[in-house]
Amino acid sequence: AQAGEVYDSGVWRTPLGEMPVDADLAAALLEASNLLRPNPEAHGREHSIEVQVPLIQAIAPKVQIVPIAVPPVAQAVEIGQAIGRTIKESFPAARVVGSSDLTHHGGHFGSGSTRGKATEQWTRENDRRLLDMIEAMDAEGIVPEVADHGNACGAGAIAAAIAACRTCGATRGICLQYTNSYEVLHTMYPDDPDDTTVGYASVVFA
Repeated sequence: AQAGEVYDSGVWRTPLGEMPVDADLAAALLEASNLLRPNPEAHGREHSIEVQVPLIQAIAPKVQIVPIAVPPVAQAVEIGQAIGRTIKESFPAARVVGSSDLTHHGGHFGSGSTRGKATEQWTRENDRRLLDMIEAMDAEGIVPEVADHGNACGAGAIAAAIAACRTCGATRGICLQYTNSYEVLHTMYPDDPDDTTVGYASVVFA
């Protein structure tokens, strides 16, 4: 089985400075499941939570983190459950953040037969199917859905985050906002011919 790769000690560096890793939580997670293993090197080319960590630094600069890269495999759900149990039992102040962008379509991706606004609409519909599953907290369905429809880069992270939050007692996902790069770009520059479209959403589990 493929494992979740845990950045288990040290710091995570961003342009805002260093964010310390919670070594105690990391050690507890590694003890909790053989589907988690220490491997900071696996994060060397990471380009998802690197976008989130500076926001955390700005909002809560004293917070510590435990980055975990989760592969898009069925075991992602079990990984999330182990994370959720550890948090619920021993680290109740901890919070789970899953990070992934959504559908990549059109433009320089060279995907699909639609062009212009139709590309944006196709992306929106493709993302909506996944967001419905996320809001329903269907952790088990995420990896197969993404394998079939390509509507996320981090299916493992999404499935694990849902499973962890579900284990901690959350019962629903609430989509706070959805947008995509086409919508943002063409709001600012209506005549731009680029129809490259990447979907983004913010969902909270409660």
